[in-house]
Amino acid sequence: MIRYYDLDLPKDYDNYYAIKTLYKTKYKNKVNIWDKNTYKNIIENMSKDICEYLEITQESLFKQRNAKYKLFADYLWNFKSRDVYSPLIMKILHHYGFKYKEINNINIINDIRKLIHVIEIYEVRLKICNYKGQSLSNEITKITKWIDEQDDDKLSPNELLGVISYKLKGGASLIDNETFYNKLFLNSLSSDNAKIILNRIENFLYHKGVSLEDLDSKIKIIDMVKPTLEHIIPQSFENYFDNIDNEYYNEIKNKMDFLGNALIIESRKNSKASNKKWVQKWESYNKDGEIKNLLTFQGCKINNDIILSPIKKEKFELNSLKIRHEELCKIAKIIWSDNSFDY
Repeated sequence: MIRYYDLDLPKDYDNYYAIKTLYKTKYKNKVNIWDKNTYKNIIENMSKDICEYLEITQESLFKQRNAKYKLFADYLWNFKSRDVYSPLIMKILHHYGFKYKEINNINIINDIRKLIHVIEIYEVRLKICNYKGQSLSNEITKITKWIDEQDDDKLSPNELLGVISYKLKGGASLIDNETFYNKLFLNSLSSDNAKIILNRIENFLYHKGVSLEDLDSKIKIIDMVKPTLEHIIPQSFENYFDNIDNEYYNEIKNKMDFLGNALIIESRKNSKASNKKWVQKWESYNKDGEIKNLLTFQGCKINNDIILSPIKKEKFELNSLKIRHEELCKIAKIIWSDNSFDY
């Protein structure tokens, strides 16, 4: 059966006409493309692939309560603007029998989540380390071809990570976890990267790992109508503090976009509370079920390595930001470590 992820797709491969043209060009010398049944089969498969592509890339589809891929929604949300990984994710789904049908087996669901988590390890480390190299499409194709060679064998997350380490070279090679951690700890984050990291931390803490407990598990964060980034210490903080010297002012300014100063909340609630003092914001957020129940707000402890302090009602100041930043970065290092899929 012909699949679009087996083709060398152009940059605009989400354009339906481009996919159709590519199917015709790819196979016109190998099969009688104008044979009615053959052409019908190709177009039907192409249509299914397009529908499936939309189901894993369109937030409005995979966030639905009855969505086929709802138990991967936390990962799909992180990949929604990274089309280059869609063929690889689809290849993994098909390898485990997700060919346009649902799988109601939590063990298979968790096997797939672990494999997608490996892809996220690769992608998040690249993002945080400011990858600006060549297009990744040819590199990702190497991984999809490797999956093809596995027949019906169960895919191992360790093997997949090993293949990524072995096959992807140069600027696209897998960045080591220590480099990722140092970059995260010492630098500001874009809004998109902060949301990706906080989304994963929230779900990791909530599920105590990558795997889900059962088919009724709830995926957090993406349940919000429109998740947006809240700066706990506001970007315009002149009236936030009573009296601060220049050194304190400059350090706050330098750490404004650090992970420790970030919280994901729903867009409408963010704009409503944006100019309030922290005590007023805290009280407002603590009345709201969505924000109050976030572990990145209320804090939690899984073990001695994974500890996150609650955001307290008292004024959130520089020292609070530093402590929270250190804790979040440590958790991020655990989440995207080489063996994190074993959690």
